[in-house]
Amino acid sequence: NIVTSYSCGPTDTTEALKLITEGVVRAEKLVTHRFPIEKTPEAFRLTAEARDSLKSVIVFD
Repeated sequence: NIVTSYSCGPTDTTEALKLITEGVVRAEKLVTHRFPIEKTPEAFRLTAEARDSLKSVIVFD
């Protein structure tokens, strides 16, 4: 599942998923940081500061 981190309409989400699926947008290039679940507070801090990150992902192993 893909869950957006901001509010957008269903049409926007559908179009974004289509572009990702077709390879027009390479979503993996948007992820700048990956954090294990135990570093969730650090992930939120980094994302809130929005200086050195574009999109952070919390990884569940």
